[in-house]
Amino acid sequence: MKRRSLLLALCSSAFISAPALADEVKQEADKIAVAYTDCVAKKDAACVAALYTKDGVQINPGGVFSDLKTVYENNFKNGTDHIEIRVGNMSVINNDLVVANGETDIFGKDPN
Repeated sequence: MKRRSLLLALCSSAFISAPALADEVKQEADKIAVAYTDCVAKKDAACVAALYTKDGVQINPGGVFSDLKTVYENNFKNGTDHIEIRVGNMSVINNDLVVANGETDIFGKDPN
C-alpha cells in the first residue's frame, strides 16, 4: 500500500509541476517577444540576431538563413518598420524543448 501511495504522490507532483513549468516558459516566451519587438523598433540587426542561439537559423519561404544579422539588416533596408507578436499555445515537451505557435504581423514602409 505504501508503494502505491508513493507512486500516486510522484505522479500527482508531476501533474502539478507541469502547468507551473508551462506558465514559466510562456512568461519567458513573452519576454523574448517583447525584446524582439524592441530590437526591431530600434532597427538594430545585431540586437535581433543576439536573441537567437549561436547556431540558430531562420527558416522562411525564401530558404534557410544562418547569417541573421545580415538578414535583419536587409529587412530594415527593405522597409521593415515594426512588428507585433502574439505568442499562442505552448506545450512543454521537456526541460529543453517547447513547441509553440503564434502570430506575427510585420509592418513596413517602402524604402523609396
